[in-house]
Amino acid sequence: MLTLPDDRAIYNNMAKDLTVMKTILIIDDDPVVCALLRSFLSLKKYKVASYSRLEDALKALESSPADVVLTDMKMQGIVGAEIIRKVLGARPDLKLIAMSGDTSFDKLPPEIKAAVPFLRKPFRLQEVERLLLDLFNQESKGQQSH
Repeated sequence: MLTLPDDRAIYNNMAKDLTVMKTILIIDDDPVVCALLRSFLSLKKYKVASYSRLEDALKALESSPADVVLTDMKMQGIVGAEIIRKVLGARPDLKLIAMSGDTSFDKLPPEIKAAVPFLRKPFRLQEVERLLLDLFNQESKGQQSH
């Protein structure tokens, strides 16, 4: 009798392949969110850096490689599209995931909402992992087609 692997086995193998040497930068002024994401993503074998101030994260992006930025949508008086524009202004090649516990994502222009995945706080850590794997899988498929 032929047996097929369950979805978890396929998912875990894909996760191992796609996370190799990927760097995630977290920007959130909530130290609990930063610590939780940093711990979880480190356990998943990502390189992780976190910043509680947007200015510090932007400086780090100038000199440090990052594959994805997970950013809160409301920090130090800066909200929504302005945060996304500043991050992508520093590194237009970055993949970005927005996070918020309020409705700031809903107020973004449609072109940004279409291009940036969103996590509503509180979120499950598995949601973060799924979004990251989706982004890396898209990137991998894009590289294979060139």
